[in-house]
Amino acid sequence: MPQTPVRIGLVGCGRITDLHVRAYTQEPRALLTAICDTDPDLLAKRALEWGVSKTYTDYQAMLDDPAIDAIEICTPTRLHFKMVQQAAAAKKHISVQKPVTLALHEATQLRDLCKQHGVLFKICENYVFHPTILRAKQMIDQGEIGTPLNLSCRVVSGSGGWPITSEAWRWRFEDAKVAGGTQTFDHGHHLFSTAWYLLGPIDKIHGWIHSVDGVIDAPSSFHWTYNNGLTQGSAIFTVSTDMPIDSLYYGNDEWFEITGTRGILWINRCTSHIRSDLPPMTLYRDGKVQPIDGMITDWQEGFTGALHNFVDAILGLAPPQLSGEEGIEILSYALAAQRSAHLERPVYIDEIRQQKGETHYHTQRLRTLASRLQPPAWLKRLFSPPVDSSTCRTLTRSLPQRFQPEAVRGWNATILLDIQGPNGGQWTAILQDQVLEFQEGKHGEPGLILRCKDTAWTAILSGKKSVESAFFQGQLKLEGKVEWALSLKKAFRL
Repeated sequence: MPQTPVRIGLVGCGRITDLHVRAYTQEPRALLTAICDTDPDLLAKRALEWGVSKTYTDYQAMLDDPAIDAIEICTPTRLHFKMVQQAAAAKKHISVQKPVTLALHEATQLRDLCKQHGVLFKICENYVFHPTILRAKQMIDQGEIGTPLNLSCRVVSGSGGWPITSEAWRWRFEDAKVAGGTQTFDHGHHLFSTAWYLLGPIDKIHGWIHSVDGVIDAPSSFHWTYNNGLTQGSAIFTVSTDMPIDSLYYGNDEWFEITGTRGILWINRCTSHIRSDLPPMTLYRDGKVQPIDGMITDWQEGFTGALHNFVDAILGLAPPQLSGEEGIEILSYALAAQRSAHLERPVYIDEIRQQKGETHYHTQRLRTLASRLQPPAWLKRLFSPPVDSSTCRTLTRSLPQRFQPEAVRGWNATILLDIQGPNGGQWTAILQDQVLEFQEGKHGEPGLILRCKDTAWTAILSGKKSVESAFFQGQLKLEGKVEWALSLKKAFRL
């Protein structure tokens, strides 16, 4: 049996690693031995926060360290393929953040490569270790609701939660160009993992992906059938940018409903606590509603459970979950959902598994869109003629009339608006104790600088473009305290 504690090197020190590192405080059989990131400033900051003395900016150098037994990969998905290859060749056990890769053939190659080198390969999926989902699985298997007939998943994203850097959003949207949207592909992995974990393998999926701004892939919905030929499932994704969500983590939440021949089981919370007036779970059976309490529902618990499982698997005490094979299974669902929406028809999972080469569908998607006489509204908006920016200065000078002091209680900030173009200029907003001082030109030392072209800024102020779409399309840039952007949006109803 391998030695304990298992010495682990973590690569990628972004936002999500806070949850991974907290898990180490509850797992004495694992030791965070080294961390790696290409950003030396972030690396130094994280080393101090986490009390880690050994740091690397070179990933291969960390893999060459004989004092490391396993690698935890928390980098953007597009980097997983090469990084897992390198770790396997270095004979390190591997846990990689979901999704495993952006294409199915890559995931299959990694599974085979890890077997060849004799190393453990695990995809870190925290939802299958969340206490409510674990309890639901136990109750379903015990027949509490009879034979399952239907699973319904809901995910709602809004404003709030912890600050996310602009770079973190940028890589997600770069990945979305290859495999699928940030909601339905990236976050969709959690829902498909939960659906698979609770009720088993999926047979086919039919999906619809829409967008209110041409960037965010929501509202969207999927419907699927399970291999048993009886049970069905569905998922609905909604993004409500003006809806505040009080969350310690991301500004979203999920809930699930599982209906069987004997009863109904509700999972009322996951990432956050939107439904805080309800117990963590509810069971309806024999004509009675029964609250299910007695469990910790903090989202952190899923990451802690995933680390426990990684160590158990390395020590030979339990199989990894998700294993490489299971990771391929979930990835095939996420890709089938994207393909179904693009082709506007149901897609069997076997279609995805039989694809040769890269499982990317965007060329086919563009051909499908081009063949329509009436393209969807979001596509028209995305490729609409440039906005007339002649009213840019007038609209900007009227920002004080939109100021909402109650929305930013306790926020003190100096912000520079740097609007570029023939109708642009510079304006400084100084907020102090719910009082706004708005002046033309640069004044003081801004904590946040917003740079935007006059055409895009005019579109934002006139309600023709959201701040989010301008940012994700690279038309709006933020420098400094990027986390202030949400408060700025609230302050001026942007």
